[in-house]
Amino acid sequence: MGSDFCHPMLAEAQRKIADRKISSPLFEADALSLPLADGSLDLITVAFGFRNLANYRRGMQELWRVLKPGG
Repeated sequence: MGSDFCHPMLAEAQRKIADRKISSPLFEADALSLPLADGSLDLITVAFGFRNLANYRRGMQELWRVLKPGG
């Protein structure tokens, strides 16, 4: 699963995963307000996105919110 707030970045990601014949849901969202249920993810990784958060504290709170306990 992948997410970005920038539609052109999602389009490029979709092109790359299609070229590699990988299936991965992508969705457009702000990392400060993810459209995911509490505790719905086992693992979260972030490449360069953290530096782009408008508010680091809120970003971390949102990541913790969607991460399963012990995730």
